[in-house]
Amino acid sequence: MEKEKTLVEDLIVKTEDYAKTSYEIAKLKLLDNSSTLISSIAAQAVAGVILLISILILSIGLGFYTGEILGKVYYGFFIVGGVYIVISLGCYFFLSARIKKSVSKSLLAVLFA
Repeated sequence: MEKEKTLVEDLIVKTEDYAKTSYEIAKLKLLDNSSTLISSIAAQAVAGVILLISILILSIGLGFYTGEILGKVYYGFFIVGGVYIVISLGCYFFLSARIKKSVSKSLLAVLFA
């Protein structure tokens, strides 16, 4: 009878150890996935800021150039602004579903990798 009691106690101890180990593994996987996600977002944010600054500088130059051609500087800026409005509306209406799908797929891929 005492031998059976020892076997049951050993089984309980091993089950507790297994549960603790599984919990620790899950925490480490979550930490790994979240750190990968955060570093990916940070790298994309830096690249995005550099791209936005470049587009801003090119837009200012294009606005001045177009304005010089048309005779009044503000005409150039109105035209460049209008082009950006048309592009942004087109992206919103035609690409928003694709963008949402690609972002969610990439987030899920990183989180559940």
